Amino acid sequence: MTLDEHTQAFTAYVAGLLADFDRYVASAPSDPVSDGADYRVAGMWLTDEEFLGFARDLNAIARPRLANGPGKGRRRRMLYSIFLPEPKKEDPGS
Repeated sequence: MTLDEHTQAFTAYVAGLLADFDRYVASAPSDPVSDGADYRVAGMWLTDEEFLGFARDLNAIARPRLANGPGKGRRRRMLYSIFLPEPKKEDPGS
């Protein structure tokens, strides 16, 4: 994809995230924390290899659960993930 196509795709992705959040809030949840509603940002200093390992580990944890279908006691939960590396700059260790 071109950079413009990435920008368009990301904009659509974020619009979907906002729509899902709006639908959730419109349901007037009494306790979002106990519902498992959560969002956070965490910065990690990782080499490319460490990042690939992290992504593999995360995928290994999520994959079996993504295969679950609807069932008694199950509630659909949306998982959004975004990895944004900071722009490349001079290595602070050099």
